[in-house]
Amino acid sequence: MTKNKLKVSTKTPNSLEKQGKILSIIKDHPEGIYPKTISLYSKINLNTIKSTLTKLKSKGIVTLKNGIRGLYLLVENDPHGSLFDWKFHNANLSSIIPDYCGETMDETVDFGLVRYDFSIGKDSKQATMRVITDYPINISAIFSCFAYFSLFVNKYTGYTPKLEETTLSSIEFNQDYVNLRFDGVKCITLTSLLNQFKVYEKENCVRVEYKTTIPIQAEAIASLLNNQTPYLSLIGTVREIKQSQEKSNKNINQIHGILSAILDKFNKNNPRYIQCKKNSSNEFKSADQYSH
Repeated sequence: MTKNKLKVSTKTPNSLEKQGKILSIIKDHPEGIYPKTISLYSKINLNTIKSTLTKLKSKGIVTLKNGIRGLYLLVENDPHGSLFDWKFHNANLSSIIPDYCGETMDETVDFGLVRYDFSIGKDSKQATMRVITDYPINISAIFSCFAYFSLFVNKYTGYTPKLEETTLSSIEFNQDYVNLRFDGVKCITLTSLLNQFKVYEKENCVRVEYKTTIPIQAEAIASLLNNQTPYLSLIGTVREIKQSQEKSNKNINQIHGILSAILDKFNKNNPRYIQCKKNSSNEFKSADQYSH
C-alpha cells in the first residue's frame, strides 16, 4: 500500500488548447451553438466536446440558451455583452483652439487600413481629425485616436487638448454576430434625434450598428470605458434582485393558494360554517318570498 501518492493532473496542454478553441467558437456564436457544429468547426471529436461542455457548464463558464437542450453559449456578466466587444469606424475628433492665429492647415497620414485626415481652420480655430478605416477597430482604440489627435494639434499650435475639450461625432459603433443570417429582409434602419440604429447583413455575419448624430465628449466615452466594471456589476446586482423578487412573489402566490385551499376545505367540514351557510340560504329564500 503506497502512502502520500502524488496526484497527477489530467489537464494536458493539448486538452487546454482544445478547451480554448471550443470557448473561442462559442464566443463567436452569441446566438448559441450545438456540439455537432462546434465539432465541425474545430475538428475535435464530438464526445470530447460534450464532456468538455459538461465540465464548463458545471463551472458556470457556459450555459444552455433558454434551457434548450444542447444549445450552448458563454455566460456573460452583462446581458448586453462587454463594451469591449464593440468596434467602431469613421469618426471625427474636434476641438476649439481659441488662441490659434496661424493659417489653415491640412495633413493626411495614411497607414493603409487606417487614415487620419487632420485640419485646422484659420477663421473657425477648430482642429479636426477624421479617422477613416476600411475595417472596424476595437472601441478601446479611441484612446489611440485621441493621442494621435493631440500630437497633431500640439505640432501646429503648441497646445495639447484635454479629453473634456474634445468631441467625437459621426462615429459608428458596431458589433458583428458571426454565422447569423437574415431570412427575408436584409436591413433594418431606425433614425432618431440622437442616433441612427441599423441592423444589416454582411458577407458572413449580421452587424448591429449605432451612428451618433450629435457630438459626444471624448471624456464621456473614456469614463464609460474606464468605469464599465462597476456599471456591469450594478446591472448584475439589479438583475439578481429582480429574479429574487419574482421568485418570492411566485412562492407567496403558491403559499396563498395552498392556504386558501386548506381553509376552504376546513370550512366545508366545519358544522358552524355549514349552519351559517344554511341560514344565509334561508334568508335569501325569505327575502325572495317577501318580494313576491
